[in-house]
Amino acid sequence: MAKPPLSDIERALQESEQRFRAIFDQAAVGISQVDLQGRWLLVNQKLCAIVGYTEEELLARTFQDITHPDDLETDLAYVSQLLAGTHNNYTMEKRYVRKDGEVVWINLSVSIVRDGAGQPAYFVSIIEDINLRKQIERELRASEERYRVLVDSVPQMMWLNRIDGRIAFFNQHVYEYTGRSEAEMVDGGWLQSVHPEDQAAVTQQHAAAIEAGAAYEFEARFKHRDGSYYWHMAEVVPLRNPAGDISGWLGTATEIDARKRAEEALSFLAEASATLSASLEYEATLQTVAELAVPRVADYCLIDIVEDDGQINRVAAVHRDPAKQQLIQESHLYLPQARAHSPLLRVLDTAQPALIPVVTEQSIRSVAVSDAHLRHIQALDPRSVIIVPMLVRGRAIGAIWLVIVDPQRKYDHADLALAENLANRAAQAVDNARLYRTAQAAVREREALLSIAAHELKNPLTALAGQTALLQRRTAREGSLGERDARSIRLIQEQAERLGAMLDALLDVSRLETGRLQLARQPLDAAALVRRVTEEVRLSLQLTGDQHHLVVQVPEQRMSIIGDALRLEQVVRNVIGNAVKYSHADTVICVTATQCDNTLLIMVQDQGIGIPPHALPRLFDRFYRVESAASQAPGLGIGLYVVKEIVAQHGGTVSVESVENQGSTFKIYLPLQNADPPSSAVSAGDVETG
Repeated sequence: MAKPPLSDIERALQESEQRFRAIFDQAAVGISQVDLQGRWLLVNQKLCAIVGYTEEELLARTFQDITHPDDLETDLAYVSQLLAGTHNNYTMEKRYVRKDGEVVWINLSVSIVRDGAGQPAYFVSIIEDINLRKQIERELRASEERYRVLVDSVPQMMWLNRIDGRIAFFNQHVYEYTGRSEAEMVDGGWLQSVHPEDQAAVTQQHAAAIEAGAAYEFEARFKHRDGSYYWHMAEVVPLRNPAGDISGWLGTATEIDARKRAEEALSFLAEASATLSASLEYEATLQTVAELAVPRVADYCLIDIVEDDGQINRVAAVHRDPAKQQLIQESHLYLPQARAHSPLLRVLDTAQPALIPVVTEQSIRSVAVSDAHLRHIQALDPRSVIIVPMLVRGRAIGAIWLVIVDPQRKYDHADLALAENLANRAAQAVDNARLYRTAQAAVREREALLSIAAHELKNPLTALAGQTALLQRRTAREGSLGERDARSIRLIQEQAERLGAMLDALLDVSRLETGRLQLARQPLDAAALVRRVTEEVRLSLQLTGDQHHLVVQVPEQRMSIIGDALRLEQVVRNVIGNAVKYSHADTVICVTATQCDNTLLIMVQDQGIGIPPHALPRLFDRFYRVESAASQAPGLGIGLYVVKEIVAQHGGTVSVESVENQGSTFKIYLPLQNADPPSSAVSAGDVETG
């Protein structure tokens, strides 16, 4: 009997069921229908593939049978909530035990279906295989753990910032170094581990780098768990995802305190050395050194000097707090002169430094000489102290105090080494200054003696020269003296004149050294002065029968300068006389005067023995004589020294160029007054022969 045709409704239901079954069987996730006791009513192929059972095998079991024991209690609790009506669905991650015994992670989503009366009918479950994801998570956790172990073992401070710059992670070394907990470091608490003086710069750089998206580095002091601050070099670099966007920031900080302190020590000592060598007035210099030490290496600094009579004199006292400067200046009132347990006296007596890392109240009371002294020390509030002796040839000539008042800082042996280095340099400077003062006193005594002796010798010498001249005239008039005696008288006269010139030179040296050489400055014609002096020398050479040839090249026009005519004549005569002394007879000596811009140049050129190169730098030194010249002509070695000093007092300079056995050229430069344009005119007597 043929089946009756399907109605349209039946046909539609059949097609719908076929579509549902196709979707159900081909779904990418597991789908099941479970009764209220947990028996599988309907399962798709994906679920079978996930758990490794066939459809028939699953339908003969409950979900409880294949749920991992550790997850079953939680799953059943959720089911109870659905049955009780408190929830309509739940989602959880759980494990199934596959048929082959392996464990597989799934993401389970369960909804309850109710009948027309609202009573629970069955459950519909969606099962997603997340085993691969869980495996990746496990590997990531293991990798993260390995990374954390590695990061925690690094002897540097390391941290991670989020994109906005907030701290996400610190390695263990941060907590060990600072002695602070994670709770204390989060939400900006880490900034409390940065030195207060460095905090502003650190936060500004941090904000600027985040805004610019660029790596940066900075130096700052971080607080150690012992309360001390140590310098670190920090580097922060951006972390980027595969797209190149910043995903966070990685920071590291390496302690550089030893290097930083060494650099600061070298810089400080270099500056202190420059200060100490700049002046021989050591009292003012030591005050400057104390000002350098504060606040770079101390909160206040004291420097004491032992005077020649054994008394202790405080020459420097500087405090970083201006409000306590008056108090520190009063510290000299309590200088110990005889107290057995005074740390200063122990340092001076033993020539050994004192390092007091922590000053106690008991130690303060032990050194106080009175109640007023005790109150004074307590007001200065020293917390850590170094006292180092200033040693000269093993003897302490003074001491330097470096004192810290910050309770979070204390001196160590590195600071002691720096202080000893400073004290050694200061001691050398003081010793040099004292030696210089002693030498200067000796020079003044010598100059005074020289001046007195020269003056005293001048009187009998003048009388001797006068009597010799009278004797010469009388014998010449009477004709009673033989040629031999006449030569003796001339020799006496020449030597008296030579001795007079030497005494004049010595007196000039004395006047120059004591600043008593006065110049009678007035306008004068330098060209006329050079012509006149050269002519006088030429006539003198003729009278003595000298065969030198003087060549004079001086413009006829006026060359105006402001100067002392007698002293400038002395300069020109001395330089020409030098050329005569140290050149052979019958050679040419050329004297010229020219104008170059606003400067007068006087040159004296000879064809003499010349000057060795090694002697040129010292030629104008006082009492210096070139070895070869000393055998050529007698002298004291002060003529050129006087020339240089007189020219310098006129605002000019003198120099020399020379080649041995070829001659020398002396150049005298003097400033002109209202200089006229230079001229090539030469005097009529260009060449004069002696």
